[in-house]
Amino acid sequence: MLDKFLKAKGGDITGSVTRVPITPEIRARWDEVRTSIMWHCPAFAHVLYTMMAKGNEKDMAIFVAEDDKVVQTAATDGNNIFFNVKFFMSLTVPQATFVSVHEIMHCIWNHCGMGHLWNQLKTVHFEGQDLPYDHGTMGRAMDFVINAALSAAKVGEFVPGGCLDEDIATGDDSIVEVYAKILKKGDGGQGAPNSGSALDVLLAPGTGDDQNPDEAMAERRESDWQQAVNDGMVSAKMQGRLPESLERLLRTVTEPVVPWQEKIQGFFNRSVGSGSYNFRRPDRRLIVRDIYAPSRSGFNAGTVVVGLDTSGSIFYDGDQLERFIAEVGGILEDVVPRRLIVIHCDAAVHKVEEVDALRDLELLKPHGGGGTAFEPVFNWIEEELENEVDALVYLTDGYGSFPRRAPNYPVLWGDCTGSPSLYPFGEVVEIPK
Repeated sequence: MLDKFLKAKGGDITGSVTRVPITPEIRARWDEVRTSIMWHCPAFAHVLYTMMAKGNEKDMAIFVAEDDKVVQTAATDGNNIFFNVKFFMSLTVPQATFVSVHEIMHCIWNHCGMGHLWNQLKTVHFEGQDLPYDHGTMGRAMDFVINAALSAAKVGEFVPGGCLDEDIATGDDSIVEVYAKILKKGDGGQGAPNSGSALDVLLAPGTGDDQNPDEAMAERRESDWQQAVNDGMVSAKMQGRLPESLERLLRTVTEPVVPWQEKIQGFFNRSVGSGSYNFRRPDRRLIVRDIYAPSRSGFNAGTVVVGLDTSGSIFYDGDQLERFIAEVGGILEDVVPRRLIVIHCDAAVHKVEEVDALRDLELLKPHGGGGTAFEPVFNWIEEELENEVDALVYLTDGYGSFPRRAPNYPVLWGDCTGSPSLYPFGEVVEIPK
């Protein structure tokens, strides 16, 4: 269905649109769609009424001419919904409901703002790599995740030809991860079986209000969006119209999960201090947000120990170990300890390595494969270092015997099973698979 409306592949975040007057036919259809949203998914209706539709006609989308070169189907600028008149009038009410909520999801997740920043940077950072940024491909990645989530929640009716493929994405996936997956196909994903076309285009923030993109982004307050989503969820739940899948989806906005890398970084900042600054090297976590700031530098810690649980349950999950080592290496690059000691331990200490260069972390070969006990690492630190250590980071599944008393140095447990209650002391951060 989408193919006959799309005159060009990809997407464009710039360009003006040709608005058309709201005819009685368009108004009647839009009223039907808004009523459908209010009845079937009131949580989204609340966001639409409180955070969006700020044009001359309250609660109305922005409609553009059928020959418009920018909006051939639907679009959003992060605060307004745009419809190509011909496309909109061709949809059934359930399909228009799906597309409308789809656009609202783009706005809730601030996809236009993210796309605008990535487009300026020309790269997307993913698992230590800088991927080339393509706006159309990112739009498809976002569509895959949103369409999967809305289809699972049975919101309206999916528009045939759109991006929907469980082999590419589910509603729980990261858009950046999906983007990397599409790029890996080598053709932008356009030739992937059943991959579909982008349902819409992500415009520059502020397009609908004739506003500068950077000014529009500066005015956006995430706390207001989170509050609107939360209020919408409460209202929908009271009406008995908030399915579990939809509630789980919206919880990612009202209760955002802090990336585990940031939790580890926060742990080091609290435990060993943040040190001085290096103005010649930008902070790699802020630069992806288009913020240039100096990175931390200097010897901020004396000795940091990394404990690797190499018991059977962890030892044979090589990807988990490699990812943990790589991410800790990135964090430690900012901490710059004078000594970095890695201890391989299952039920006993098998190997102790002192790493001179942080990049050598990637060359470590785990040793073990037996049972699980945590005491040997703590005993080694007590005997060999006399507890003179600034911090211990321990990757484990948590199933083993712990020391009876907490040590006098900070401990961070990197838990890969989602069981924080297992740990009697220290801080716990969940390491996702």
